Order: sequence, then C-alpha cells, then structure tokens
Amino acid sequence: GQRPDILVLEQKRTASEWRLSAARRARWPLIRAEGNYYLHRTGIQKNVDWDGLVVLEWTLFSGGSLKARMMEAKSRLAEDEARLSQAKRRAKLECAGAWEDLEASLESLRLYTEALGLAEENYGLQAADYRLGLATNLEVLGALNQLHESRRNLEQARIQVRLDAFLLKAESGAPLFEEASR
Repeated sequence: GQRPDILVLEQKRTASEWRLSAARRARWPLIRAEGNYYLHRTGIQKNVDWDGLVVLEWTLFSGGSLKARMMEAKSRLAEDEARLSQAKRRAKLECAGAWEDLEASLESLRLYTEALGLAEENYGLQAADYRLGLATNLEVLGALNQLHESRRNLEQARIQVRLDAFLLKAESGAPLFEEASR
C-alpha cells in the first residue's frame, strides 16, 4: 500500500472520481447573487446606496456535450480503476516473489554454514592424518582449498540474503533506509 506507483494510481483514480462528479454537477442549475454598495452616486440613482442581482443559469441546449463529458469521465474512472487493480496484483506478485527469493537465500545460508563446519572438520582431520603419515600433502591442500571455497560461498550467501532483504523492502514499498537520529 505504500509503493509509490500504487499511490500515484490511487491519486489518479481520485482525480477521475472528482472529474466524474464535476461532469454530473455541470447539469445542475447555477444560482448566483451579487450585490454592490456605493459611497457616492450621481444622476437619477443619487439616493440609491446599493443594488443587488440574482442570476439563475440553466444549460438547456448543451445536454449532448454534458452527457459526452460525463461518459468520458466514467470511462476514465473505469480505466484508472483497472490500472490500479492491475498494479496492486502485480505488486502482490512481486512481493511474493521477493519473499520466496529471501527464503531461498536464507536456506542457502543455512546450508553453506553447515558446509563450512564440515569443511573445517575435514581439514582438521586431514591435517591430523598428515601428522601421523596417513595422508599426503595434496590431500591436506585439497581440504584447505575446500575450506576456503566454503568460506567464500558462505560470504556470497550472506551478501545475497542482504540483497534479497533489501529487494523485498523495495518491492513492498517500505522505507529503504532508516532516518538518522539528530
């Protein structure tokens, strides 16, 4: 509900509602009252200090154009409501997709954390076996290489979780950055 694109479309729909209301009211008669007060007058109206006027305006011969304006306003309102509905559905789908991406990233983070623990354990066992003469230096180097690769994968998973969380906030319309306290 706080996404800028949806807020703009809601404002456009409100403007279309006002336009339709104005088109309907254009058929109403208009009554207007005017009055003037004079400080100084000359001639035959010398003794009259004020005058007034009541005007009634009614559009008799412009019914077709008023009906056309009203139908146009209804059409714009229907179009704006359809666009708003479509944008809300699209936003809901985008938020759901971003949520699923975040969940997948969190699961990957959990799995890479487990893999790092296993790689550390494997390296420790390979190093112990090397000291006992049961493993070669190539096996120890392979375990060390796998340990470093596991650490790199874990860091990439952490970055992906942060990115997906940021994208979820962006898709939902939440503020991306907190206000700095003064």
